[in-house]
Amino acid sequence: YQLTKLFKDKNLSEYKNFLWEGRRNGDRFLMIHRDVTYPELRQMRKFPILKLGTYKGGMIVIPQFQRELPFKNLARRTIGYENTEAAQKVYVGLEGSFSKNLQGTGGKRLMRRIGNAAWMPVDIENEVEPQNGDDIITTLDINLQDLAESALRKELSADSADHGCVIVMEVKTGFIKAIINLGKSPKGGYEEVFNYAIGESSEPGSTFKLASFLVGLEDGRISMDQPVNLGNGIMNYHGRSMTDAHKLTGTLLAHQVFEKSSNVGTSKLIYNAYVDDPQKYIDGLYRMSINLPQNLQIGGEGRPYIKNTKSKWWSAVSLPWMAIGYEVAITPLQLLTLYNAVANNGVMVKPLFVREIRKNGQVVQSFQPVVINPHICSAATIEKAHMLLEGVVERGTGTALKNPHYRVAGKTGTAQVAMNNKGYGQGTKAIKYKGSFVGYFPADHPRYSIIVVINNPSKGKYYGAAVAVPVFKEIADRIFANLHDVNNPPPQDTSRHLIPSANAGVQKDLEDAYAWLNIKAKP
Repeated sequence: YQLTKLFKDKNLSEYKNFLWEGRRNGDRFLMIHRDVTYPELRQMRKFPILKLGTYKGGMIVIPQFQRELPFKNLARRTIGYENTEAAQKVYVGLEGSFSKNLQGTGGKRLMRRIGNAAWMPVDIENEVEPQNGDDIITTLDINLQDLAESALRKELSADSADHGCVIVMEVKTGFIKAIINLGKSPKGGYEEVFNYAIGESSEPGSTFKLASFLVGLEDGRISMDQPVNLGNGIMNYHGRSMTDAHKLTGTLLAHQVFEKSSNVGTSKLIYNAYVDDPQKYIDGLYRMSINLPQNLQIGGEGRPYIKNTKSKWWSAVSLPWMAIGYEVAITPLQLLTLYNAVANNGVMVKPLFVREIRKNGQVVQSFQPVVINPHICSAATIEKAHMLLEGVVERGTGTALKNPHYRVAGKTGTAQVAMNNKGYGQGTKAIKYKGSFVGYFPADHPRYSIIVVINNPSKGKYYGAAVAVPVFKEIADRIFANLHDVNNPPPQDTSRHLIPSANAGVQKDLEDAYAWLNIKAKP
């Protein structure tokens, strides 16, 4: 009666005959049901006879274990999985990288085959007891992960973009607090199908201009107030033309070239400074370690590609195009690590995904910040880099991030995406773009660095300022609202005012809260 009521796969007489037949046949073991869930098992342990236990009631349970994602699709690709049943074993994400820690040690028990496929224990006791696997404690903050995914998903949908990613890194430690990778699903919407943040090595475009300026400033070959004549906004290098997307013309100072993201201006600065010795420019890039893989705690890292003058792919136009982020390849995480080093006063730290390994609640291994490069450049150059990045938000292409509550430093980027051997396309309809923004905040006391990349938006807007900046702003605003220890003063005495004071946050959320409380408030 109880089995019929629980499983509903046989009626009362069918279960009764099934049990009696097993008894008449003298079967020592009888498989009552497969794939019983844990809640169902708890009920079975209360059934007549079976509640007497293994020896008196005869119930033998053969457990099977599988790992589950506790927060469903959040960070799904980073948490990863392993598939050992496939013809070729597949290991993905942290599950794959730390598989030996997680799986523990299997026990041993003498079994015998009954029937065609079933196995039953000869002795109920284990010959060797299994050992539980270790616990992996990640650096991820589930709240930041949730809000960052929401912001990215909303922008991807609005732009009908192909895919995108967001990474939030803690400046001092390199701990990854959130990492989101969303790509279009054949079923509609967006899913975590590939870890673009660590695996997609591609041309970054204008966000790479920071690296070029760092090299030129460090070598003393360019200066912040150096005048640059943009002419009519078109520059020809050995028969190949370069233009500025925003039709910049006339003369700008070097820091204005960076703030306005001038391709012509940046290429002229680097080309004129290094045309006689382009390898010195390459050496400067290598000096900052951006040509080296980061040997992450997670597999699948894309290799950075920063060619040198000895490469068979080096040409007369390589220097000016590398200066603006083409003919190089780098992953979003590798690029963020460079910007994070600038925020960290020149100290480049390795991105970390795992904080600790624990066994039975005790820490058996902890992962401390790892310094990749203690000085990517001099303190004087870092100070100038701070000014350049803050200038982008104060006066340049990132002014949408300017606000009275905290300061942001960063760089917008817009890159044409090469389509394998087909080049960058012909005509505006065939060209694919990638919009990005990478930076850190609060600018005067950096706590977090963030990169946002939106690939192939198809609703008419594709500049980094238009598609990536809004995502960065939403994430940064929400994070800053909880940073009470950094330039975010506590609420003042509002006893004489009708409107309650609130810390800096998302304006729309504040308006919704005031409306729900029936409080009249002005922005």
